[in-house]
Amino acid sequence: MTSDDRSARIAGLLYLLFIPTAGLAFGFGQYLLRGDAAAVFANIESHRRFFESSIFLGTVGFIDYIVVALLLYRLLAPAGRAAATLMVALVAVSVPISLAAMAARMDVLTMLDSRSAIAALNDDQLKAQVLLVARHADNLLLVSAMFWGLWLIPYGWLVYRCGFLPRILGILLMLGAPFYVLASVGPIFDTNYAATRLAGAVGMVSGLPGVVGGELVTCLWMVIFGTRGRRLPEVERELV
Repeated sequence: MTSDDRSARIAGLLYLLFIPTAGLAFGFGQYLLRGDAAAVFANIESHRRFFESSIFLGTVGFIDYIVVALLLYRLLAPAGRAAATLMVALVAVSVPISLAAMAARMDVLTMLDSRSAIAALNDDQLKAQVLLVARHADNLLLVSAMFWGLWLIPYGWLVYRCGFLPRILGILLMLGAPFYVLASVGPIFDTNYAATRLAGAVGMVSGLPGVVGGELVTCLWMVIFGTRGRRLPEVERELV
């Protein structure tokens, strides 16, 4: 097994780790932040362990994301250095935003555990504050999700050109990008966007080419086949 094969397999495994961890962190807000302040407060309290797990797994996943991007840069830069640099830059911008969202969710836990210290707030005011902080965290993830979509464009282009991954995977990755961006932009113009039929359709369509067809299969391909024994250009590698 060559060093390229090992790097590809490690990148694939770490990418597989990112999908469920970051996915859980993102999906948690979409699932529980529904209804008024009282409903959201009750949801968070009744799913406290799940909420805590989403913070931990999300933090692990977003740190993993930047490591994946750097490994992919090493593998894919020979197919296009400008595209590889842009790919890493988009990930590097999104990770601090995502981690800030996890920190905001930790603020929610602090509020729940410090009710006696904030006695100046009555019950309704506390619930309203929890709602605002929780939705602030969710909004940060929505902003970050825009970059999750944009990075698929240079990433898909590099997969298409690299020579050791099927070109169809690169096409599927690029096709999934605009739907991720739309899912992030939609709530800006419609606060109830998540409940609309358009949001449901966009989520379903983006999941097929982007997550299932592109990201998941690309991960599995790298884990199973590596670079298929193909040696990447040494001249390009020296510049990585």
